[in-house]
Amino acid sequence: MKGLIQGQTIMIDTHQRGCGIPNNWDDKSQDVHLHKRPKNSQYTYNIRVSLNHDVSVKESHGLDVPPKIKKEVQRAFADTKKREKFVKGLLVILKNYSSIYSDIEKAQSALGQIAKFFELPWDDKKISEFIIESVRGVEYKAIVPDTDGSRYSITMFPSSIKICEV
Repeated sequence: MKGLIQGQTIMIDTHQRGCGIPNNWDDKSQDVHLHKRPKNSQYTYNIRVSLNHDVSVKESHGLDVPPKIKKEVQRAFADTKKREKFVKGLLVILKNYSSIYSDIEKAQSALGQIAKFFELPWDDKKISEFIIESVRGVEYKAIVPDTDGSRYSITMFPSSIKICEV
C-alpha cells in the first residue's frame, strides 16, 4: 500500500458527511473514495475503491485516470489479504469516526492503524511525539520520518483522511 503515497497525496472520504445520509456499508452506492494527486500535478484523480465489492478505478470530472495511476492502484489492491486487512481496518475507523475524532487518544490510535496500512513504521510513542492537534480542533496531524529518510503525513479532518509524502 505504501506505493499509493510515495511522491503522492491521497484523500479518503465517503462523500456522505453533512448531507444527512447515514453511512450504510451494505449499500453498494456508499463506497469509500480515494482522491489521488501526484506531486507537482495540478490534477487530482478520483479513484473509487469499493469496500463492498471489487476494487475499481473510475474516471471522475471528465479526467481520464492515466494508465500508470490505474495500474498502481490495482497493484496495491491486488493482494487479497492486504486489501481485506486494509478494508476491514478502515471500516472500523470509519464506522466509529465521529467518536474517534472527538478524542485525541482515539485519534492517535487511529493514526497508528492508518500508518500500518501504508507500511509506515510508526508506533504510539512516535505518533504522540509528532502529533499536532489543531488549535481550532478541526484536525489531527502526524508528520513522521520513515526509516528511509522520507517524511510522511497523516491528517484526520472532520470529513476525510489525508495521507501523503511530504
